[in-house]
Amino acid sequence: MIGFMIDFVIGFMIDLRSFLRNFLRIFSGIFHPIGGASEGGL
Repeated sequence: MIGFMIDFVIGFMIDLRSFLRNFLRIFSGIFHPIGGASEGGL
């Protein structure tokens, strides 16, 4: 049970991090449509 919870938390954190990366890419794309200076920040 503990191992399952650890795997779930790790998987959730990885999904959340990738979601935040995509969100920041879209967010920066909205405010910086030309060039995209903060494209590969994270």
